Order: sequence, then structure tokens, then C-alpha cells
Amino acid sequence: MDDVEKNSLGKASSWWLQKSLEKLVQEYKKKFNVDLLVCEGDALKILERFIKKYQIKEVIWNRLYSKQTIQRDSSLKKKLELENIIVSSFNSHLLNEPWEIKNNSGEFFKVFTPYWRKSYPFFLEKNYSYQEIKKILPIKHDEKKEQFYFLPNKKWYEKFEQYWIPGEKNALQKIDQYIEQNINHYKINRDRPDIDQTSRISPHLKFGEISPRVIVDKIVKNTVTNESILTYLSEIGWREFSYTLLYYADDLKYKPINKKFEKFNWVKNKIQFNSWKKGETGFPIVDAAMLQLYEEGWMHNRLRMIVGSFLVKNLRIHWHEGENYFQDCLLDYDEASNPAGWQWVSGCGADAAPYFRIFNPILQSERFDPQAKFILKFLPQLKLLEKVKFIFQPWLNQPVLNELIKSNKYISPIVDLSVSRNKALDAFKEINQKI
Repeated sequence: MDDVEKNSLGKASSWWLQKSLEKLVQEYKKKFNVDLLVCEGDALKILERFIKKYQIKEVIWNRLYSKQTIQRDSSLKKKLELENIIVSSFNSHLLNEPWEIKNNSGEFFKVFTPYWRKSYPFFLEKNYSYQEIKKILPIKHDEKKEQFYFLPNKKWYEKFEQYWIPGEKNALQKIDQYIEQNINHYKINRDRPDIDQTSRISPHLKFGEISPRVIVDKIVKNTVTNESILTYLSEIGWREFSYTLLYYADDLKYKPINKKFEKFNWVKNKIQFNSWKKGETGFPIVDAAMLQLYEEGWMHNRLRMIVGSFLVKNLRIHWHEGENYFQDCLLDYDEASNPAGWQWVSGCGADAAPYFRIFNPILQSERFDPQAKFILKFLPQLKLLEKVKFIFQPWLNQPVLNELIKSNKYISPIVDLSVSRNKALDAFKEINQKI
């Protein structure tokens, strides 16, 4: 692992990497009686040392798609080929290569629906076959078996073991069970954090424990196509689309695809940003979602949109701040999907939600957590409010809210939804007028 790869990890996902590698080491030893060497440092120096020591003639790796990884891997390839080493790279991370799917003008798609309409049939026509590895030839070596350690100093991640089991075996079991039990209800239930019938396969995808090709293959072979299945497949498609954006955009993590947002008047407010991170905004659905993130290292997708909209529109804090915080806290942090999602909710990305589409956390609560079951799971103290409508809007029961505030169990809203919405719309009008 080198600095390029380290920079794509957060504290939470470092835990998953550690556990995933531990499982992989055990599996390779058990099935093939070979050791997995995990090396940290400059990639070229490490490869050159192994090539020389073991007279290696060919080097193979799986492709990555950010500007930094492409630059690194291209440089590696050129230098190794100058030493007469055969270098081959392959796509194991996506259904299709980003450059394979073009619109009628020969350019990459900037709108998801036509992209997926072309991309999915293109993949199906490839007719991939999957073969399990049967044998690995061990190399006799005298390398020191270093104990790799990627865990951060902060041990809040220890709670993750209550919710997650990293590794390929569990990924395969999880997707099989989901296809059998829940995928046919995905379209109806996918937006409901209170019943949470999503597959939670994203961290396994992130770390290559399961391939999107395997997921699609299992779905196609074991289901009869319906609206729910097509909707689930489209989420795989959004991941594919995000990697197209990562590959073609100038810098998906830092630069808005819609350039006019470079002039947007973002607000710097550390106090409000910290309130958002801690789940102390005074809006229960937002706070419960942020507490879920800190507790589980994961957040339901509908909630990601709600908290994202609240940060960038009601607080008008730059989406970079939210994207970076998610990088640190999400087990499934993905260098393409995460910034693409933040650009979408901010209105500055490809196929983005219009900036004037501002999620109202109260209406979102009523629609997607109608009995406040999700909110109460992470904010059980709000049971004192008794009525569901008060749980969604605690300020409607001011006497009880005052008691909660006095005992440091909850807080008043940090912004006025209507006022902050209007300020956001005014800021959006300003950048339109500047062009």
C-alpha cells in the first residue's frame, strides 16, 4: 500500500481493510497453503525488489480509475516495461470500463438514465463466465511475515463488529440471502430506514470482496425481472456511472462538474458543522442519521440525501466538508460514488438534483419513517414527546423539549428551515446572475 491508496481510506474503512485482509490471509493459507504478503511503501521499489529476487517475468494488477491511481499505474507500467517485464492490467471492479460507454456524439454520458440504458445491455452481451481459483503455486521465499496494521488510534470502530462481518464468504452469503428474501420488495422499501431492507453489500463491493459482475449474474440467474429488481440493478448502475464521472471529470472529489458552483457563496461555520457531525441539529431525522453513521459506520441511502441536503442547503456549508467527513466515517466510502453523491445533492454534479430541490427533514420523516421507529432507535429520549408529530418537530411540544434541553438530552433547532431555505435560494440566484 502506498500513499495514493492510503489517502482514499478513512478511519472507519481502515478497520474493514484490516479485517478483510485477515480473512484473506486465513483463506489463502487454508485453501492453497500460501502466504499473502502485504507490503507498505513505494510501489515501484517493492515490485523491483521482488522482480529481481524471484526473477519475475510478468506483473498483473486490477485497474483503478482516479487520476492519481492512473498516473501512478501508468508510470509503473512504463518503468517495468523498460526492464522487459510484461505488464497486464484488468477490470475487476466494474461491469464496464468507463471508456466503453459513449453517447451518440462519442462523449461520456452526463445524465444517468441514458447511460444505464446503454451500459446494462452492453454488459449483458459480454457473457462473462466466472471460475473459482483452484490452485495457486507457492513461491519459496524468505520474506519476513510482517504483521500488517491499518487500524487507526481511535477505537470507536470496535463497535462495528456488532453489525458487520467483512470477507468474501459473508458477502456471498449476504447477497444470496437478499436475493432470496428481499430483492422483490426493494422498490417499495428501499427508502424506508425504519424497516431497512437494503442489501448492505456496499462495503463488500468497496473492498473487492464481491464483484458487481457476480451480483448481477446471481440476480439474472435467480430471479424473474420486475420493477424492484430493475431498481436494484440501477443502483449498481449508479456506481458504474460514478466511476465514469471519476474517470472523465477534472477532479470529482474537489471540483464541481457544474463550473458555476465555483462561485457559490458557501458559509464557514465550525459550530454548526460540528453540530451536524454530532447529530445535534435539533432536527430528529438528521440527528438520528448522523448517530447511525457514527455507531454503525454506515448510513441508509435516503438519509444520506437528507443530511447532505441539510448541510449544503440549510447550513450552506461546502459539500467538501460533508464528503470528507463521510470519507472518515463510512465503511463503504467509495472514491467515485461518495463525491458523485455529494455533488448530486449539492446540485453541482452530473445529472444532479436541482439546487432549489431542498429536502425538508420534517416531510422526509413523515414519509419515510412514519412511526418514528428509526428516529427513536437512535434518539430514544424523544419518546417523552409522546406523539409522533412532536417527535418529528419537538418544538411543537415546547414544555417537554425544554425539559430535554435542561437535562442535556436534546436541543432546539440550530436554524430556521424556512429562513435557511430562502437564503440558499438567494445564494443560488447570485451565481446564476454572475454568468
